[in-house]
Amino acid sequence: MARPYDATLKHLLDEFAIDWVQWLAPRLGLPTTTSVVPLDVDLSTIQLAADKVFRLNSPSTGLLHIEPQTSWDDCLDERMMLYNGLLHERYGGPVYSVALLLRRVANASTLTGTLSRKYADGREYLRFDYTVVRVWELPSEPLMSGHWGALPLALLTDEAKGRLVEMVGRIDERL
Repeated sequence: MARPYDATLKHLLDEFAIDWVQWLAPRLGLPTTTSVVPLDVDLSTIQLAADKVFRLNSPSTGLLHIEPQTSWDDCLDERMMLYNGLLHERYGGPVYSVALLLRRVANASTLTGTLSRKYADGREYLRFDYTVVRVWELPSEPLMSGHWGALPLALLTDEAKGRLVEMVGRIDERL
């Protein structure tokens, strides 16, 4: 939504871009000789949909965002942060974000649950943390005897290897 000074300030920023950069550069730790190229940054056309989001009620508050992954996504960190920020902006927070990795091919050693962005001089200017759940690492028994909704995850654990027939039989008995 445009504010009263948006048009005027945007015009000044476009018209005198180098002046703004030279004024801000020392405050940002950048050389005053830094050049710029204005960008058209209309983000209104971006359409995103997080996989599943729940509103948390008493005694907790905020949102729970779950993003199941079956394959590797080299932009997962960035997407998780983007979803988190957009969800917080639209619905309030806190937003608890969970990357639910269902298969090993969705994993990477660099997937730590932390996205850190740094300036050229190494100073961190942004840090975003989220939870990574690697299903194959989970113990199968709590899933087998737990709530119905998460029960199928038991079959994806490492402990399920070599026991699938038995575990499916147990699931059949529960049903």
